[in-house]
Amino acid sequence: MPDELIPPVAPEDIKRMHEFDRTHSRAGTDGRLWLQDRNAACSPGADISAVSSRCAMVGTMTRYNHGQLVAPWQQGKKLDDAVSG
Repeated sequence: MPDELIPPVAPEDIKRMHEFDRTHSRAGTDGRLWLQDRNAACSPGADISAVSSRCAMVGTMTRYNHGQLVAPWQQGKKLDDAVSG
């Protein structure tokens, strides 16, 4: 629902999913297996939908203005904990 808040998630799950997305291309893969592996990057019991939504927000911030929005919190391709926490 668009009016609902995204539940809180563990920052480590956001970081692991973002890193998975950054390092694993979907192109030429079995989408179902790729999604299983992506979900497995999260801790057991994690709300995958909420983690995915928050990870999408991080992804948007890293792409906006060629990454300049998060540049102060980025070392190479790695994001500082402040971005996911």
